[in-house]
Amino acid sequence: MSTDETKQDRIDRYLFGQDAPKERRAFERELAESAGLRRQLEETELAMAAIEVHEDAALKQRLRQLEAGLSTLHTDTGRDAGEKTAKVVQLPQKKRGNRTWLAIAATLLLLISAAWLLLRPTNLSPAQLAMAHFQPEDQIAVGFERGADNASTEAEAYRAYEDGNYLAAAAQFEVLPEDSSRSFYLGQSLLALERFAEAEPIYRDLSTVDFGFREESEYYLALSLIGQDKIAEGRAILSEITRVRDHPSEEQATELLAALEGR
Repeated sequence: MSTDETKQDRIDRYLFGQDAPKERRAFERELAESAGLRRQLEETELAMAAIEVHEDAALKQRLRQLEAGLSTLHTDTGRDAGEKTAKVVQLPQKKRGNRTWLAIAATLLLLISAAWLLLRPTNLSPAQLAMAHFQPEDQIAVGFERGADNASTEAEAYRAYEDGNYLAAAAQFEVLPEDSSRSFYLGQSLLALERFAEAEPIYRDLSTVDFGFREESEYYLALSLIGQDKIAEGRAILSEITRVRDHPSEEQATELLAALEGR
């Protein structure tokens, strides 16, 4: 296998969440050091997104064609029935028409059901499902004054987080003294990088600490578990969240539980 093929295979495994945590970290270090590799990763992500859009458009076009075909068939069936009225008894003709239309309706239902099964979230890997229900929290722990000296490691960590550079943010947060806010945003950075196994103990601890994002940490603990295919434990935490009145993550937990049905 050529070097380019090996590199593309590693990119594919990374995007589909097939790497072990150690392999992901090694690959992310290479990404941080290689602009060419980052560009190839971005091109692959764009290609995957284009394929999804194309397949979705093709499915919609097929359903529109099917709908148009059904309308034409219905019109023709009605015309044929009108032509035969003087020659046949109405009741048998009506029965045949009902059976034909019911068969067409059943076929359409099967096609729509098949399309739904193909596109529903259960086809996602655990890591993809977790990421589909993850949105990094806004950074509200530290404010930056225009023109001020923000050169400290902590400022750099939060700035990198705000900029969406989660790899740099995680590296900076990891060397800072621990506190709840820093740990929370370290966990957010790790989740954004799909480093679920590393995020799990952070959010397990934070979900027991009395601080501003304790309840949100419960949801992110469930996400980190689901991303590792620990579905039962993650589902149990989500169920607990939905039973807490006015829990800030209740809506997200409910949506994710629905997506987990059948797993």
